[in-house]
Amino acid sequence: MNIYRNNNNHTTFCVILCICLLIASCARIVMPKGGDIDVTPPKIIASNPKNNATNFNYNKIEITFDEYIVIDNVSEKLIISPPLNNKPKIRSRLRKLYIENIENLKENTTYIFDFADAISDYTEGNSIKSFKFAFSTGNEIDTCIYKGKIKNAFTHKPEKQKFVALYKTFSREYIRNNSPDYLTKSDINGNFAFENIKLDDYFVIAFDDQNNNLIFDLKTENYGEALIKKEIFFNTDDSNNIKKENIIYFNEIITKDTTTTLVDSVIVSDTISLDSCGSLLIKVIDDSIVDNNLIFTLLDEKNSEISEKLIDKNLPQSLLFENLSQGKYRLRVIIDENRNNKFDFGDFDSKLSPEKVIFFDKIISIRQGWQTIEEFTLK
Repeated sequence: MNIYRNNNNHTTFCVILCICLLIASCARIVMPKGGDIDVTPPKIIASNPKNNATNFNYNKIEITFDEYIVIDNVSEKLIISPPLNNKPKIRSRLRKLYIENIENLKENTTYIFDFADAISDYTEGNSIKSFKFAFSTGNEIDTCIYKGKIKNAFTHKPEKQKFVALYKTFSREYIRNNSPDYLTKSDINGNFAFENIKLDDYFVIAFDDQNNNLIFDLKTENYGEALIKKEIFFNTDDSNNIKKENIIYFNEIITKDTTTTLVDSVIVSDTISLDSCGSLLIKVIDDSIVDNNLIFTLLDEKNSEISEKLIDKNLPQSLLFENLSQGKYRLRVIIDENRNNKFDFGDFDSKLSPEKVIFFDKIISIRQGWQTIEEFTLK
């Protein structure tokens, strides 16, 4: 009987002790474990074969990253240069990326697999902004880099997500019917970059690929063009090294009629007193364009057209904008080469470039009761 009582007391003591420990544990405040949010995209730690390998004779590439990865819309984002008739199979598993069924490669050719931002880490979705993998089927791999920017020919605003193609032939008929030697796409800021290309002269086309065949073959596909000489290629990775010659101006094939009625001044609302307005006198400095008409357009801060004036080649090279509300303005000029009083986009097959558009290099401030005088040097 005493033995039973002692065991019972022992059991009771253990139960009470466990309850006390549980209460103490619940009462204690513990900070959750964790750290800074991961903002670093995945990094390559190994690949078979290595990036920039030569004498490539594989039909599969395996790339290992330092963390788990996922691929997003890779069938659309992946661009291969030179283009292949059949894209390889792309898949990912854990920390590995697999490029499979690589077939029908040309001899002594450097190939570039441009994934854009299709690869990101599994946990935070940090994408590699411009992931490229290159190899050569010959003894050497090409190393030249060419970078540029696409701007709208009329507005000079960046053109994003446009295909950019390099051709070693300058035949327009060939370009209309064949895939390019190299292909890439512009980013959201209009910038593009070719890497691992051969040093050579190239014809460059930026275009909308409306039928998704990677060929500039439709009359309705907007485009921009340029002829690139060897001397403007460089082998540096400086993203700021975009030369003036590397800007491609993008033409719009289908556009509204840009003919506008030329007016002498801004229409002033009845609620605005002329005493509260200012004026702008532009003195044009340039003797090289005297054979062309000049179409000047004044734009407000929202890029809305406020007033437009024409300087004929036979008239004095100055003009006056009057009755302007106080504020900030921009000035645009069209070099009207065919003197039809409107802007004309180019024509690829006729080898016509778009008419040149120049923006004044600073914002113009207009004050009420004052006349602002600016010299506009055309260059």
